[in-house]
Amino acid sequence: MKKLAVAALLMVFFCRTVLAAPFSLKAKSSQDRMLAVFYLSRTRNPAYVESFCQLLMNDRSEKVREAAAEALGHYGNNTKALACLLSAFSTENEEDVRKAILLSLYSFYSGKSGRIFCKVLKGNYSSNLKVIAARGLAGYEGVCEKALRKLLDDGNDEEKRAALFALSFRKENSGDVFKFFDSGDVKLRRLAFSYYLSHVPSETVLEKIERRIANETDLVAKSTALEVVLTYDKNPDIDSFLSAVSDERVKRRLALRLPFVKNRKISAELLKPFLRDNDTVVLTSALTYVGNSGNRKYCSLIRDFLFSSDESVRSAAIWAEGRLSCREGVKYLLAIVSDLNNDDSLRLQAAKTLTMFDKSILRRNISLLEKAYAAEVLDDVKENIEQAILKAKN
Repeated sequence: MKKLAVAALLMVFFCRTVLAAPFSLKAKSSQDRMLAVFYLSRTRNPAYVESFCQLLMNDRSEKVREAAAEALGHYGNNTKALACLLSAFSTENEEDVRKAILLSLYSFYSGKSGRIFCKVLKGNYSSNLKVIAARGLAGYEGVCEKALRKLLDDGNDEEKRAALFALSFRKENSGDVFKFFDSGDVKLRRLAFSYYLSHVPSETVLEKIERRIANETDLVAKSTALEVVLTYDKNPDIDSFLSAVSDERVKRRLALRLPFVKNRKISAELLKPFLRDNDTVVLTSALTYVGNSGNRKYCSLIRDFLFSSDESVRSAAIWAEGRLSCREGVKYLLAIVSDLNNDDSLRLQAAKTLTMFDKSILRRNISLLEKAYAAEVLDDVKENIEQAILKAKN
């Protein structure tokens, strides 16, 4: 115990000593200059930009120049910092410093940065620099498209991954990305499937994805491919889909993505495996999708979960009922509100959710709402029922 106390005191003393030390960008030791750059850049004080620039352009130490390049990346809206990075890249010869400059240029969304990335892709630069430059082009729509496609066709696996990553964030359509579905590089397969989450696949590509799912061994790639199917395929092979999600790991991973699926009309048959699962995370994710869908055809799927013994599932179901403004939902929620055996927090949530319903649904149930209001004893619950009544009458 004494040893721990002594160690703690020494740590406090060390931290205070280090933090109190005067950081000098002009220190004789390159290590001290590097530490000064590191700590001072975290302040993001623009007063240091000129000093960092001088170190990047002129310091003899490669490590100090690298640190200065990284430091300038903290000033993404500073034109002087951008100009310095661009200038330094044209004169710098050390690979690590060049890498640091390119990575810092990620912070500057500028046509000048895009042109540097493109220059690296087209020029006689190392593979590592091409990878960084390719990823940097993710936000530059239409810039260097041919060079990215060439890298995708002729680059090594890491270069291909970087090019595919960039193209995934851009609107232009690369029609042959599907060729990577059968790649031996699992990361390339993952990226290829992910690409079609942001680029609408043709019917032919969807068929290729469905065929690949059965043979896909990687959990991430498989769940991503299934997400593409859920998003775009209007007539998926139900048996193949159910077979794929019979793997609990695949199902859970896909469930976490359900709330973000763009297709709001997924077949109830495809949702059932998630809604029949015993995993609370899977169930709540599926109910969140249902609520976000705006599709009242799902209302019948929610009912049983309103009275679940699991608080998270029950809360998700109540929320989904309100989001969809289900025709019978007001009656179900009033049953929860009126049951004084329920926890007050549950009754309050149900009362708050009543205010989410469409006016037309509330009007049909106005007498039930008024009856519940008259019988309610908890002020917060009573106030929310009143808001629902006012919404119905206005």
